[in-house]
Amino acid sequence: MKILHLSDLHLGKSPFKKDISAVQRSISEIIADTVKNNDIGAVLVSGDIYDTATSTAAANVLWDELARSLIVDCGVPVCVISGNHDGAERLSVCSDILKACGLHIRGRLDGFDEPVSVGNADIYMLPFFEKGHAESYFRKDLASLSAAYEEITEIIRGKMDRTRCNIIMAHCFAAGGVPSKSETSAGLMFPENEIAAVGTLSAVSADVFRGFDYAALGHIHKPQTLKCADEHTIVRYCGTALKYSFSEENQEKTFSIYDTDSRTLETIPIPELLKFRVVRGSYEEVRAQASEYDGTELVRIELTDGDSTVTAARIRELYPNAMQVVAGVGRKLPEMRKSDISDEDIAQMNIPDLAAKYVREFYGAELTEAQLGWLNDAIKESESDDTP
Repeated sequence: MKILHLSDLHLGKSPFKKDISAVQRSISEIIADTVKNNDIGAVLVSGDIYDTATSTAAANVLWDELARSLIVDCGVPVCVISGNHDGAERLSVCSDILKACGLHIRGRLDGFDEPVSVGNADIYMLPFFEKGHAESYFRKDLASLSAAYEEITEIIRGKMDRTRCNIIMAHCFAAGGVPSKSETSAGLMFPENEIAAVGTLSAVSADVFRGFDYAALGHIHKPQTLKCADEHTIVRYCGTALKYSFSEENQEKTFSIYDTDSRTLETIPIPELLKFRVVRGSYEEVRAQASEYDGTELVRIELTDGDSTVTAARIRELYPNAMQVVAGVGRKLPEMRKSDISDEDIAQMNIPDLAAKYVREFYGAELTEAQLGWLNDAIKESESDDTP
């Protein structure tokens, strides 16, 4: 039996406030076609079905359409766990009733050791949880989130049927995984193999999944397979089906298909429906590259020069889908040095002269007439303001 492993659909997401619901509907159709064309026997969705815990009506419609397409039209069961973006309680509404239809949803730890059996596979479902959730469930203190996962998986290993293919679903950050910039805490990137957390998730050891045939993980957007102490175990992040940030510009998105008979993993490329592109250079270089812009890409412009006449409006005349415009990229800040003027002299200078001196000394440049005009206008506006 072949299983399609998905995660991080982030339905309802609007990168840079751009409505991409049509793109998300298209990728759902591609998912359904993949199930039909590859003889898939079950679909696993390892968390973050939605982009926010309070999903929008439009996002709910997208999920309804996808779930109905997979279960009714394709005739395959679907196993779903909640992720850190999902509202677990909202996602789990009517979950007991939906089992009869082939939709298995788990938003809480309760029943983690009770598998969903499909064909020759037993599928154990671990929704997103934090250390405190596990401590409340087990009624004891745990050293770390990784220790909580070890506690849970050890219980499952003690009762699993070794004659069957044993699969575990989880939504977490497994140590050794390489995230995109958009996934790291506060948007910061740490050196590879030194990442302590992604988003709000603490790292767990990939070794906690030893003994399972396949660990279907969600949370990291880049598709990748991690090393595990048990070489038999495949620990896999399937990644997102769509690109959601400029840090994913050059990532190849793939579907992960696991064969429960041969215990092997296959990947299939996904058509690039949402394109991100970074254009970097001087304004003239950026303008020259506009001829290559196809109008559908979401673009980040990184200007390497400091031409103050270049505005975001001018950039968007060339690139209507410019989501970000950043100036001065790659320039080194000048070395700070002590001014040759005394505090007494500074106190006697007017604001325009002070500004011009600062720019001259620390940036080696002169204020333009336009810049001086903006500064004088701001001073006049400030002096005419009657607000106390």
